[in-house]
Amino acid sequence: LARWPSGTGLRPGAAGAYIEHAQAIVALGSEVTDPYMKMWEVQNQVIAMVQSAPLDAEVWLEAGNASAHLSFILAGRDEGDYFPDAIAMWAQALSLDASLQERLKAMIKGYTPPTLKEPRADPWDSAGPWLKGVQGWKKPPKKREFVQFLVEPVNGKGKCKKMCHAPGPPSLGSVVVLPMFSSRVLEAAVAEGGSEEKRILDVAQGELDGLSASLSWVLVEGGCWHRNGTASLSGLLCDTDVEVWFADPRGAWPEQWGGAVDAGAAGPVAGCLRGAGRLATEPKAPFHWHTEMRCEARHLLLFPAWLPFQVAPSAPVGSTRPFTVSTSWDASGAAGWRVPVQRPLCRGAKAAPAEAPPDPTRDEL
Repeated sequence: LARWPSGTGLRPGAAGAYIEHAQAIVALGSEVTDPYMKMWEVQNQVIAMVQSAPLDAEVWLEAGNASAHLSFILAGRDEGDYFPDAIAMWAQALSLDASLQERLKAMIKGYTPPTLKEPRADPWDSAGPWLKGVQGWKKPPKKREFVQFLVEPVNGKGKCKKMCHAPGPPSLGSVVVLPMFSSRVLEAAVAEGGSEEKRILDVAQGELDGLSASLSWVLVEGGCWHRNGTASLSGLLCDTDVEVWFADPRGAWPEQWGGAVDAGAAGPVAGCLRGAGRLATEPKAPFHWHTEMRCEARHLLLFPAWLPFQVAPSAPVGSTRPFTVSTSWDASGAAGWRVPVQRPLCRGAKAAPAEAPPDPTRDEL
């Protein structure tokens, strides 16, 4: 079976990584000439943290804190008033845990506007009335619908009135949006006869365009994302039924450029994706959703080595055996990530209608 993953999973334990990422971006916000793109980066991490742990009051408190700091920067550049977003998140935090109210007031009392390179306004003109109102709360405010973005357990189906997700038919029926690329994952039963290594390589050859290949068994650490930097394929041989998670590869931490968050030693470290602190340990939002796939006993999963994966925490210790498949060109060295070649999901020609692409949500035989 060839599967194209479609991410629908979230990890409550990932919220801390997104909090740290948002804080790091805010620290950069006053240093860059134009913080507009940093604003979107912060907002994406805020969304990821609360979607990962939607019923954690502490996470909502930190989400409001990051949003407030960002609002100071934007207000100082006269780019709008974003403090209501922070207020809404704080209200949600107090609706979950009213005991955080004094901590919230102490947090606000310690705010100091950042020193901007090109200030255009006094941020307190926007911040003052909002923050004074929060300081005046005698008790948690009356609960209102959270409308800033979708958080399923908070404002999803049956919990919303103003802003409800209501999918319907497209208004332009002739316009069709199709997926172009996805990460191909192969699932195969382990055939009987011969060594396990040979049987795995027999499956892998279908992805390697005839290149010579070698298999290595590897050790991976639990509870983190893994990605091999030199092999062409990674895989798991499952001894029992387990759930395997795949990260969205678009969330990879790229090379550094001006104004980017310094993730420190970002990359595979001791088998895990790690950076400075918790930075770079999770895919960058908005690509924070992972795909969950089942691997049956005596089956294997095979996928590109650049695709981060981890075995779900619920899996018994030792229930999977991870491996890599390395390839090489004739005399020019390792092929690495250059194979397998990624195949577009939809193709067409001018003279003929495009073929319908495979549905990325179903199996392809």
